[in-house]
Amino acid sequence: MSLLRRLLDGTYRRAKRAEGKGEYRAAAAAYVEADLPEHAARMLLVLAARATETQERVAAFRDALVHLEPDHPRWGDIELRMGETLLEDAQAHGVRTLAERRGAEEAAEILERHGALSQAATAFELVGQLDDAARCLEAAGE
Repeated sequence: MSLLRRLLDGTYRRAKRAEGKGEYRAAAAAYVEADLPEHAARMLLVLAARATETQERVAAFRDALVHLEPDHPRWGDIELRMGETLLEDAQAHGVRTLAERRGAEEAAEILERHGALSQAATAFELVGQLDDAARCLEAAGE
């Protein structure tokens, strides 16, 4: 980004102010408005890292992915971290409700897609999909 844009673009300055104050959602929104989607995604990843609740963390990951193209180098890493977060939540709280089941299923699909086969098998096992769990374990060499 050019120095001139940094100095003259009020939206960019607003984004930097929000970032400095720790208002990461507001900073992300301003970066989007300034046509800087990677900066917006970065703010949302900071938000995810600081989130204390699983749903807040997953929402931040999802929002970060919205601002990146699927072929972006960080896309897979972000999606994998989201899958791991969903699995951790399912392991910690169990899979009792439909929403929890959907989260564990999503975790399994994401983890399998990114080659984290042992973790995917664990997620599949949590939702009772034992054939899928066995397939993942076999593919992982276990």
